[in-house]
Amino acid sequence: MIPRIGARGYSFKGAGQYFLHDKKADTKDRVAWTYTHNLTTENPELAMKMMAYTAINRNRLKQDAGVPLTGRKGINQPVYTFSLGWSPDQEPTPEHMKSKALDALELLGLKDHEAVFVGHSDTAHPHVHAIVNLVNPQDGKTQRPQNDRLKLSTWAEAYEKEYGKIYCEQRVINNEERRQGKKVKHRSDKVEKAASIQSLYNQAKDAHDFQKALEKKGYTLASGDRRGFVLVDQEGKVSSLSRQLKGQRAKDIKERLSELSDLPHAQILSEERQYFMRDQYEIERQKKIVDAAIDAEEKRDEKRKIDQEKTDRVHKDVDSSFAIEIDKVRLQEKIKLRNQWRKEQALRDFYKREDYQEKLDALNEQIKSVKVSEKRVELLKKLEQIEQTLESIDERMKEQNVNPIASDKRDFLEKSRGKVDEDLSGSKEKIKTEKDRLRDQYQKPDRSAERGGGLDI
Repeated sequence: MIPRIGARGYSFKGAGQYFLHDKKADTKDRVAWTYTHNLTTENPELAMKMMAYTAINRNRLKQDAGVPLTGRKGINQPVYTFSLGWSPDQEPTPEHMKSKALDALELLGLKDHEAVFVGHSDTAHPHVHAIVNLVNPQDGKTQRPQNDRLKLSTWAEAYEKEYGKIYCEQRVINNEERRQGKKVKHRSDKVEKAASIQSLYNQAKDAHDFQKALEKKGYTLASGDRRGFVLVDQEGKVSSLSRQLKGQRAKDIKERLSELSDLPHAQILSEERQYFMRDQYEIERQKKIVDAAIDAEEKRDEKRKIDQEKTDRVHKDVDSSFAIEIDKVRLQEKIKLRNQWRKEQALRDFYKREDYQEKLDALNEQIKSVKVSEKRVELLKKLEQIEQTLESIDERMKEQNVNPIASDKRDFLEKSRGKVDEDLSGSKEKIKTEKDRLRDQYQKPDRSAERGGGLDI
C-alpha cells in the first residue's frame, strides 16, 4: 500500500470537481464508487456543499458548543486530502478500501470529521481518494494532523507485513533508521514513483504495452537530447527512465524499447506542458473575477427589474413603458456581449495561440537557412509537433464557438454594438405604430360638443 497526502486546499467545490469527474472534463467514467462519512447524504456532490457550509460556519458552531473564540482565528485551508493505492497485482474490494480509509482517518485523529471517499478506476493500480473537512462539525474546532506522513508510512508498512508481502522495501529501511534515531530525509514520492514505474516495466508484455501503461499513470515516454528515453509528467517535469529502473542497463532498456518510433521530443513537450501549467493559476484567478463580476451584474439587473415592476404598477405611462422596454433590451444585449467577450478573452489568454504561431514562423525561417540534412530532419520534427499543437488548440477553441484568428477586442465590441443598433433601429416603425395605438386607446374623448359647447351658453 502506498499512502499519499495532497496539498491542503480552500475549495470543496474545486476538490469535488476534480475527484468526482474525469480529468479536465465533466464526465465521471473514472469514478468507480463513492462513500460519505459523518454526513446526512449519500450524494457526494451535495456532501461537498455540506462540508463547505460547516467550514464557513465554524465560529457559530464554536459558540453553540461553548468553545471560546480565542487562539488562532480559523483556517483558510479546511480541505484535507489523501489517497491509498495498491499494487496492480492486488485486487482489493471497495469494502476493503473503504475500511482502510476509515482506519487512516482514525489514525490521523479525523474519525469524527466529515469525509467523502472516491474510488477511481483510471489507472492500473486500485486506489481511493479521501476528501476530509478539517473543521469538526460538532464544536467547530479545526484539526491539524501532526506528523501525518510518518504515521501513514508506518501504518502502511504494518499493513504490508500483515498481508505477507512487502512492495516498498525502501520504506521499511527508512522507518527502521528512524526507529534507531537516525534522521532520514523524506523522499517517499520519488521512491514510490520509481517502484511504480519498475512494476509497470516488469509486467509489460512489450514496448507498446509499457508505453500505454505509462500514459495511464500520467507519464509520456519521450526522446531526450542524447537519444535516451525519458519520462515527461503532466506538469512538464522530465526524468530519466533508466534511473527509475533498478538493475537495468541503459543498453538493455534501449534494446527492449527499440520498436518505439516517432516519440515526442522531451524538451518541446515539457515546454508546452509547463506553459499551460504556469498560466493555469492566473486563468483560474481571472475566471473567478469574471464570474464574480457577472454575478454582481445579474444581481443588480434583478434588483432593477424588481424596482421597475414596482414603478410600473404605480405609473401607467405609455411612452415611458416603451422606453423602459428598449432599455431592458439594450441592457440584456450589453450583458450578453460582455460575457461573451470575457469568455473569448479568457480562452485566448489560456491557449496563447499567437505564441505558438510565432514559434512556427521562426522554425520555418530557420529551416530555409539550414542545409545539413540531420539538423533539417530534427527541425522538421519540431515543426510537425508545433503544427499538431496548433491544430489541437484550434479544435478546442472552435468547440467552444471561438474563432482562433478572430479580430481583437476593439473590433469585436464595435461589430457587436453595430449589430445591436441595427436590430433596434429595424423595429422603430413598429414601436412608433404601437405607441400611437395605445395613446389613442387611453386618451379620453372630448364630450364638450355633446353637452352644448362647454361653458359659453
